[in-house]
Amino acid sequence: PFENDLAALPDSDKEYCLQEFLNNPYERYKANNMLQYFLKTFGEGITRTYLQPYNEKIWKFDSSCLDTQMVERIPKPPKEDVIKSANGVETEDYTHQLYFYYPKKGGFQSLVDAYASKIKHKTKIFNNTKIQNIYKDNQSWVIKTDNGEYNAKRIINCMPLHELFKCLEAPKSIIETPEKMLYNSIYIVLVRVNDDTIGDRLAITIPDKDIIFNRLSKLNLLGKDYNPGDGKSTLLIEITFRPQSYLSTLSKQQIKNRVIKDLINCGFVKNDDIDDIIVKKYKYAYVIYDLLHRCNTDKVLNYLQSIGIKSNGRFAQFEYMNSDHVAVNSKKLARQLNEKI
Repeated sequence: PFENDLAALPDSDKEYCLQEFLNNPYERYKANNMLQYFLKTFGEGITRTYLQPYNEKIWKFDSSCLDTQMVERIPKPPKEDVIKSANGVETEDYTHQLYFYYPKKGGFQSLVDAYASKIKHKTKIFNNTKIQNIYKDNQSWVIKTDNGEYNAKRIINCMPLHELFKCLEAPKSIIETPEKMLYNSIYIVLVRVNDDTIGDRLAITIPDKDIIFNRLSKLNLLGKDYNPGDGKSTLLIEITFRPQSYLSTLSKQQIKNRVIKDLINCGFVKNDDIDDIIVKKYKYAYVIYDLLHRCNTDKVLNYLQSIGIKSNGRFAQFEYMNSDHVAVNSKKLARQLNEKI
């Protein structure tokens, strides 16, 4: 959390953040959007210095048009902790985020593979199969794919809702709703460098809008299996963008050029230290909690529930959930379904 390390800021910024937090005129008001929540909870200094620019950079959306669903769970830091942090005393605020586990090798895919291996003896998994049409025939669901036709008593949808309604018939008002449900896509850029100035920092978040990427991670620090041992570093760069926005039109070479330029401008690497760079583009990355998110999402999910389709996963439920949350939801849904069998 930004407010736990105010001592790292220049003196003028530190005093601005501290004084506006301790003497916050926004505390008395009800927060109706993300920007108002930040002002109410953290004051103008912390909001303007970091929270507003960083969130608007990652969401590519004005924070006054985002709701409070995702931020209202953030606890208000005790004044004593913020004062201590401004004086250089270490404090630990969000302890639920202090530690996390990551596979020793194989990346995140190893978790997916492990889940699949637990059930493969009694479950058929069809990969690389495109669903063309889903409809109900009497009491059975029919799923037509490019790999044949399947029948099922029950469907649990895990694909993005925007994709589901391309193959599922529904009333016009339901079909049109996903178009109003906003999300961000992402460029993932892997950079191999001969040397860097990042040190032992696993991740760096960057609110500066002149820098194209919002987060940088140093994969070497995930363990020996993520470090080839050749003295080089592997940096993972994240760039969010809205579909059909200017950023979405850039070529991979343009992204590479901009990332290299900004890495150098930030002082993270030198020009002649970059060994290799790869760009990947992913359509679905982050759910955007705009002011209409809740009513649009509930409208679609309630319809699916009414026709007997369960939803599970970040873009199937259209909620900003990390993998641990999805795993918990999956176990909960499995228990509910097993009780009905």
